[in-house]
Amino acid sequence: MKNRSIKKTLAIGASVLFSLTSSQMTASEPEWGPSRVKDCNRECLVQEGDDGKIAAFADDCVRHENGYQTVNNPAPGGRMMPAPPLPNPNTPQGREQLKFSMLTCAQQIDTKIFAYMKHIRPRRVLVLDEQKGLAAAFALFVHDGTRRGAAPDAPPGMLMNAVIMETFGVRGGKIHEIEAMPFVTIPYGLGDGWTEGSGR
Repeated sequence: MKNRSIKKTLAIGASVLFSLTSSQMTASEPEWGPSRVKDCNRECLVQEGDDGKIAAFADDCVRHENGYQTVNNPAPGGRMMPAPPLPNPNTPQGREQLKFSMLTCAQQIDTKIFAYMKHIRPRRVLVLDEQKGLAAAFALFVHDGTRRGAAPDAPPGMLMNAVIMETFGVRGGKIHEIEAMPFVTIPYGLGDGWTEGSGR
């Protein structure tokens, strides 16, 4: 694959966690996004949303968070978050969590469960291995307590930020593997330490 094509393919993953904020690499702004393996004009650089089709996930894409598989788990399900306890199948909440853990990456986004993430930036894609089809990003997740599409009387969401390293394995123009670790939480408003103005 030519360098330009493989870089665009690797950029799929670097929208981080699930491409909740799309962007494409530009010469002046090193932001990365799902690209769908095609060119993108300036207007598409700021797309945000909760549509699983934003990124080119393979149907067999598996995400591990701190070593725990949180997507595409085989029946009867597994973890939906990076925590040791398994959901309790004897409770309504546990059954919903097990069901969610069996969804694909795209299906999980479609549920809008990640709408509490205000944005993911800077993404800081610092490693691109064109031979192995890998991209690694050190992203800042910003949670300002709001939730897209929430009712006016809805309770507030999480108020915190998190710095997470994520690697993406890309083959044939699709994301097949996502590894996220560690989850370093910091108070809302704090930046990543490298990017001026980040954190809000």
